[in-house]
Amino acid sequence: MSRRCGETLTLVFLVVLAPYHVGHAGEAVVETEGLRAEFEARYQTWEQYIQDNPHLSTWMGREFSRIVALGPQAVPFMIEKLEEGPDYFGLSSAVLMICRKGFPRDEWPEGKLGGSVTGARMYVDWWRNRRHLTPQKFEALYSRWLTVRDSGDSEASKNLARDIARLGLDALPLLVEKIRDGDDRCVAIFSQIIFYGKAWDEDSPQHVIDWWEANREEWTLPPPGSAPVDIMPKIEEYWNSGDMDELGRYITRTYSEMPDYVPALAAMSFVDLAYHDDREGAMNKLFMIREATSGREDITSEFICQLEMTITILGAVIEQHEQLGTTKDTPNPGRIKEEIGDPLPIILWLVPIAPRITLTDKDANVR
Repeated sequence: MSRRCGETLTLVFLVVLAPYHVGHAGEAVVETEGLRAEFEARYQTWEQYIQDNPHLSTWMGREFSRIVALGPQAVPFMIEKLEEGPDYFGLSSAVLMICRKGFPRDEWPEGKLGGSVTGARMYVDWWRNRRHLTPQKFEALYSRWLTVRDSGDSEASKNLARDIARLGLDALPLLVEKIRDGDDRCVAIFSQIIFYGKAWDEDSPQHVIDWWEANREEWTLPPPGSAPVDIMPKIEEYWNSGDMDELGRYITRTYSEMPDYVPALAAMSFVDLAYHDDREGAMNKLFMIREATSGREDITSEFICQLEMTITILGAVIEQHEQLGTTKDTPNPGRIKEEIGDPLPIILWLVPIAPRITLTDKDANVR
């Protein structure tokens, strides 16, 4: 189906016009259990609506508002769709309306400002690779804002306040802390995120704090990396293309975002071996996986056997190097193939069957 994703629909324009509030579009938001199925059902309905009404913009109509009404907990599913390619880029408008995340002009590629295709890719990159840096970015912007607002430069102060608001929902708890600390001027930025710049009827600092305590769950995004993801398609894509550098970078980015996610751990053990000749680092990650999956009834015997086989082979290599006194010698990424063969099996065998759990997720079911 064509969602006319190549159309240049300025995302800032959407922020101004969007009438939707998170979780409030005349629909009850379903509980987390079954949320993916509900999202898929609403998505299919919207998809059919676009097919039947190709003359309308993708973000118009009740069908689209019902997707937005699912709120923050459904965003990971939308990001997964956006990662699948251009056919799904229309969902970037829903991500924008829910997350309230905007991108300053200087972050857009030259000549691509406001483009829906470019915007969709930027949202995926933000969610996967840069969202966890929001607290640091907030503090940097807030510090600059304090400086310019005290200097009397009203225009610069307004622009920095807008940049803080562009951080979206993730900035709300950070702003509340500043308000608690006595910075009443943060109330206006808080209001800008919630109501797209409209003023509240009651905008006292205490009102904001009370409102946040009563509504924070509805307005809080899932933590970065909280949704299980299938990393194998990208791994296989890079491997088949022969782009080993990009493969290593992709796995490293995934691991940095989800360091306690078992598939990411398993993949990163490959990077430790193939790129850094770090046998001990790889083994430590495999031990962490073993501890996280030990005693679970939902772990397949195939995974256990492959994990133990990998640990045994790698352990023998480490023992040999300890005997030779070469454990701490200069890394030689190419040498690992000579010692244990191609490390690719760690990816092709272990990662696909790794349980979609985190190290601390002792009770979750494998997806």
